Amino acid sequence: MLSPFERRLADYLDNERQAIALAPLVLNKLSEWNVSDSEIQRAITQVLVDALEAAGGLDSVEYLCGQRRDTLRG
Repeated sequence: MLSPFERRLADYLDNERQAIALAPLVLNKLSEWNVSDSEIQRAITQVLVDALEAAGGLDSVEYLCGQRRDTLRG
């Protein structure tokens, strides 16, 4: 069972596993879970930036593949 916040993340990310993994990290960046989608997007971005910096920055990360999310939303 997903928590209400995990469900919101799953709807946003289109992936329940990613939502479960990111939910605790994203919640640490937010003052509460009932915030706007743009605030959630900013928190997700910050979590990913923090992870990239913890890995040593762009020099130590190799991009393998991805999916453009901006073209998939209506």
